Amino acid sequence: MLTHKGTKTIITERLILRKFRVDDATDMFNNWASDENVTRFLTWKPHESVDATKQLLEGWVAAYDNEKTYNWIIEYKGQAIGSISVVRLSDKCEYAELGYCLGCDYWNKGIMSEAANAVIDYLFAEIGVNRVGISHATENPGSGKVAQKCGMFYEETKREYFKTSTGKFVDIVDYGITRSNWERKDKSKSNTDIVIQTNKTRSGLRTVGVMVRDGKILVQREKDGTEYALPGGAVQMLETTEEALIREYKEETGADIEINRLLWTEEDFWNYNGRRHHGLAYYYLIDFCVGNDIPETEEFISQKDDSVVIFSTHILQLAQDLCDEIVLLHEGKLTGIPSDRIHDADFEEEVVKLLSTSHTKKTALDSILLQEGGE
Repeated sequence: MLTHKGTKTIITERLILRKFRVDDATDMFNNWASDENVTRFLTWKPHESVDATKQLLEGWVAAYDNEKTYNWIIEYKGQAIGSISVVRLSDKCEYAELGYCLGCDYWNKGIMSEAANAVIDYLFAEIGVNRVGISHATENPGSGKVAQKCGMFYEETKREYFKTSTGKFVDIVDYGITRSNWERKDKSKSNTDIVIQTNKTRSGLRTVGVMVRDGKILVQREKDGTEYALPGGAVQMLETTEEALIREYKEETGADIEINRLLWTEEDFWNYNGRRHHGLAYYYLIDFCVGNDIPETEEFISQKDDSVVIFSTHILQLAQDLCDEIVLLHEGKLTGIPSDRIHDADFEEEVVKLLSTSHTKKTALDSILLQEGGE
């Protein structure tokens, strides 16, 4: 049985979560309610004026008289920057579903996951819910990252389940965490990822997809960033690496993929913030399922024809699949390979011979390189 206490003030390391006030209208309008980038995955359209925001807040403030209302404004450094609330509540099933939005200037700072974690703790510890859920559009993978950072588990994807404020039907991904999950989870990390952590070492498992289309590789750019990466993510408990990759691609691109084969595995060791890290990643060659294609979003951009991507690998077959030109590094010397030789039947055998011998010995490929003017 739930013990309703309403919207109580919650203070975290950086944030104050409190009830809305009517005088929050200006901050709300300026920081998120008027921004179509924030509202495009919500049910309501951007506000056209501060007065519209004020009118909405008058209703929200009045709703606080009901102790079943859970609706917080997120205050950061003295300014209202977003909101988080219980959008669905079931006393019978002892279930709450969270919804949230945040001003664009505050994305990618861990603010929403900090707020959501605090609200989840409040709902379990004070209200007595048995389960908390989060749903997000597949075209909004950042929201899914919030759920993962809160220790939630992926549950299902519902096709064209939600109609946005723009009138578009989008697929919805459901995440959830139960009381038993919440009681067991280590607050210092997400419970969904396969992570082994000691006082000085952290180890994790990832899965990554390599998609080649028309001689180009599909990469994803971080929002508001300059870094590019192959789409993928962490493997969750009881998932295979292939299942995790299919799920991650669906979350990040909204598309279904099929896995061709394992390309390579990668093991890395590095130090960060005084802790040793140990990472293991599986890289798969993939393609979209029939009826799916490269998403038309800002995160995925076609590479310009005059751009060059330098790719290093020890896997010859992968180089043949991905590269227009190949350069071999052997005994400290770079050797260019004629492009028309890359797909010859005996190419792999000749490269192996070249890399297995000293530069003082010649192979059939060496002869061809000399004829082409190479070294």
